[in-house]
Amino acid sequence: MSKFMVKGGYSLFGEININGAKNAALPILCASILNKGTTTLNNIPKLSDTKTAVDILKALGCKITEFDKTLVIDSTSITSCKVPTELMSKMRCSIIFLGALTARLGEAEIAYPGGCCLGSRPIDLHLKALKKLGVEISEKNGIIKSKSVNPIGGKITLSFPSVGATQNSILAAVCANGLTNIKNAAKEPEVTDLCCFLNKMGADIDYSDKDEIKITGPCQFHDCEYSIISDRIEAGTYMCAVASTGGDVALNNINPNYIQSLSDILKQMGCDITALKNGIRIKSSKNLKAVSNIETGPYPLFPTDMQAQLMAVMASAYR
Repeated sequence: MSKFMVKGGYSLFGEININGAKNAALPILCASILNKGTTTLNNIPKLSDTKTAVDILKALGCKITEFDKTLVIDSTSITSCKVPTELMSKMRCSIIFLGALTARLGEAEIAYPGGCCLGSRPIDLHLKALKKLGVEISEKNGIIKSKSVNPIGGKITLSFPSVGATQNSILAAVCANGLTNIKNAAKEPEVTDLCCFLNKMGADIDYSDKDEIKITGPCQFHDCEYSIISDRIEAGTYMCAVASTGGDVALNNINPNYIQSLSDILKQMGCDITALKNGIRIKSSKNLKAVSNIETGPYPLFPTDMQAQLMAVMASAYR
């Protein structure tokens, strides 16, 4: 499709089901290789990034069966520790395979990841964290190699609560001997979902603390079935559309807590937002009030990925 043609001026009414969260599905797809068996994942969003992740799994030796939004991953036989460079260049999240492959095989070889163009996003936090677990890292000509002979638990303190670095640390730590403490860890729902999945697969992860994740390894993994959480950014985008155009829409399959920061702002602007049994309902009359001094930040603060959508809503607000 080369273009969209939008005829505006209409309010939105009805209900919609929110799809699975891409940022939760990708690290969980990576994590599936830790199980030397079969993993069934439900609520997988059909996106280019998830297709790339599946292509990487296949390149590593996994067998994939797809049923609508369900993937069955047989990772019994991993035949390679190398992620093809052309696949690494397609998405940022591919860096998470470094921790998962190192944990499963004791080594990994990947190129620097690609993905969205959001300026400089260095991966030094990922590499420093893995080194704390006894992983040897070498970098040459854009290729990162890892080697781990006897991984041991350790104390990892992140200088910033990076989601990716937290996830990579978790994946590497579940197969290390002893206790690993990850301090200043990211607490986004997508990180929690990864921990929930790994625990269901046999891991011992305590993520109840506000800023620290504790992992006791090595973990013995087994086959499991798991459903990915729904996408809070997709839900938030629909909420912004309703807020700016007016209407009354129910969003199903979304945890209201995941989008609380956006809900608070839209309520201040004049929207009526209520929790449902399995989602939320938003009503807007289009008579929006301006709200100032909104800052993005790590969860549970306002997400950067919702900044553009909220700016569009603000364009129709009055002081």
